[in-house]
Amino acid sequence: MKVVTTPMCQEVLELAGVSEFTVTRNFDYKDADIAVVLSETELDENNQTRFIKIKLNTFYQINESIKTISILGTEIRDQKIRDKKNINQEIKDQKNSDQHILGQKSSDQEINDQESISQEIRDYNLEKVNYFKIRRNNNRKIKVKVYSNFLKDIVEDMGFTVVSQNGDFLVYPDYLKTEIMDEITLMKDRAFEIPSHKNAPKNPLKRADMRYKILEKSLCTKL
Repeated sequence: MKVVTTPMCQEVLELAGVSEFTVTRNFDYKDADIAVVLSETELDENNQTRFIKIKLNTFYQINESIKTISILGTEIRDQKIRDKKNINQEIKDQKNSDQHILGQKSSDQEINDQESISQEIRDYNLEKVNYFKIRRNNNRKIKVKVYSNFLKDIVEDMGFTVVSQNGDFLVYPDYLKTEIMDEITLMKDRAFEIPSHKNAPKNPLKRADMRYKILEKSLCTKL
């Protein structure tokens, strides 16, 4: 089973315990059985590849995406088992033994790795849950005009009120700076630029954490 993904989704597959996949930078999914891509990716409807679309903007979305891809990991392992059943028992036993000797992860090791990953996710999530309990109600009174859907997800998740005009603040992705320069100039120190995927960490947890912290520092301390 051939699994293909993009650089922006690569590390979430690793967090979910999927280790065998190919990274494509030119959206070439030809001959792939499964492709894991961001939700906004435009796809060829005639492509026979099975696409799994995920969102990695908020901590909740990241957590749900990891759960979804973890199921994919189980499917891949099941497929490997089915494939091995077609091999002569003696050859199969020897092959399994050789793979184990060569350092293939044992079930116990996979469990330990998954527990470590889960703890990393919990650490991030618990921090944000505590933040939300304290700040979300206060944030609702702050009106924010937002450019781009990925930032809108985060701004709404933090409890701010998203508006289409007359916002207290303006939040925009770096790639739109030139297009909306007049509006940025008008808002002065109430306009905030947020790094897009290409200019942010590839690890989705670190990427989200960076953006949340920028917004928290920019929006929560200005009013």
